[in-house]
Amino acid sequence: MGGDVPQAAGDSAGGAPDPARCPLCGASNRCAMADPATRDAARAGTLPCWCVSVRVDAAQLARVPLDARRRACLCPACAAGLGVAQPPAD
Repeated sequence: MGGDVPQAAGDSAGGAPDPARCPLCGASNRCAMADPATRDAARAGTLPCWCVSVRVDAAQLARVPLDARRRACLCPACAAGLGVAQPPAD
């Protein structure tokens, strides 16, 4: 692997990964557990996250940096293996 994974947005060198950002591309991961507005419903099981109903590409999971595993979710595009998604332009 080495240095082939770009630093995600919101992840400072040596800092904790942002749980609301994809660790591969830095885009919003749309995680229901990381969003304060939906966190309680997601934990209660009344609002499942988008990722529970899709197949996540194993090769993409393998690309997640060790310090981000189980701490930050992939975005839908990266989870599907569609390549590294680009954050939306402002």
